[in-house]
Amino acid sequence: MKSFRVFIISCLVLFLFAGIEQGHSKDLYHLYEWTFEPKTDGSVHIEWEITICCEEMIFYTTWGKNRPIKNLEARDTETGESLGATLVDERDRIKMQIELGEKGKSGYQFTVEFDISNAVKEENEVYYFNFGYSGRIEHTITVILPVNHEFLHANLLSVEEVKTQANRVSVLFEKVSHETEQFDFGIYFSDKGVQLLKNAESSFRNGQYGDAEEAYKDAVDFYSQVSTLYNRNKDEFLSELQEKVTECKNLAEEERVERNKQLAEGKFGEAMTAFNSKDYKSAKALFMEAQSKYNSVNDSAKASECQDYIDECTQYVEQAQSRADAEVLFNEGVTYFQKEQYEEAKAKFEEALAIFTELGDEEKIEECKKQIASCEEAGKGFCLGTVMILLTVLWGVMCWKKD
Repeated sequence: MKSFRVFIISCLVLFLFAGIEQGHSKDLYHLYEWTFEPKTDGSVHIEWEITICCEEMIFYTTWGKNRPIKNLEARDTETGESLGATLVDERDRIKMQIELGEKGKSGYQFTVEFDISNAVKEENEVYYFNFGYSGRIEHTITVILPVNHEFLHANLLSVEEVKTQANRVSVLFEKVSHETEQFDFGIYFSDKGVQLLKNAESSFRNGQYGDAEEAYKDAVDFYSQVSTLYNRNKDEFLSELQEKVTECKNLAEEERVERNKQLAEGKFGEAMTAFNSKDYKSAKALFMEAQSKYNSVNDSAKASECQDYIDECTQYVEQAQSRADAEVLFNEGVTYFQKEQYEEAKAKFEEALAIFTELGDEEKIEECKKQIASCEEAGKGFCLGTVMILLTVLWGVMCWKKD
């Protein structure tokens, strides 16, 4: 009976209110304040603040099963007191039911929090979340993006304001009037472009222009795939990024040229040290390295100077090899001479003489000539002695026969 009396009194109050302000009863509607937090794992956390327009002991609404609901909680918005919240399976829908009890009067505010799955799609590192609701209700909609993600653009519903706080972007959509029976919105976001630009700017500040160029190129590729950019002219933005690519490329080339110049000068200095020490083989290799670096920076004068030294080193190296060959021949001649093989010794000395003559080594030329003369003299002495011995033997044989 008591509940019935409360119901009768409530109806009388509503009737009087309607009599004071004609037609107002037709404009009664719930107020919904939505806060969505989409995540890159595909889930969305929803905080839903509801202001009811009439007495309701139990508030309910239905949801599709394609986005499963988890972690459902409900509370009194003012006091934080928990309210009963349940999910009921109804064929192809899920019924969300909130127990308001006697608190469920017109103007009562309560908050529902829950997570839905399979609500965020990803393609090429761009995330998309869309949502819709039907009913003659006034909606306020805010979407809070993940940390360090940027708002790319929205569709289906106009954006009223975008704010950033603590590296999180909040997107406030225009208010949906209760006269609208159905609303939908979609939002695109990503952290890819943010990270690329952050890396590019960091590399640029640190003078790593090659790395900065690659990051800006990747940023151009990424933003090119996005259809539109919120509050930004896409073509102008891409043009600005391309200018940064060109700037980095030019600075990287200047840096490369300067670095190669320094390397070339260093190698040239090392080559000169080896050259002055008559280490022509090492000097030649170093001059060739320096020449390669000078060619890479289009310093033809220094590259030509290196070539002159390379040719000179080549000549000295070849001469050194020829001298070594001649010394081997000369030493072989000495060995043959000591064995009294004078013809063989003379041949070796003559080969050595030809090389030393080509080298213009007057001292060794004279030494070879003396050795050749010694071989010839020793050879003559050997022949005369042999004849004398033969004559002596022949004379002895003749004397023996006469006796």
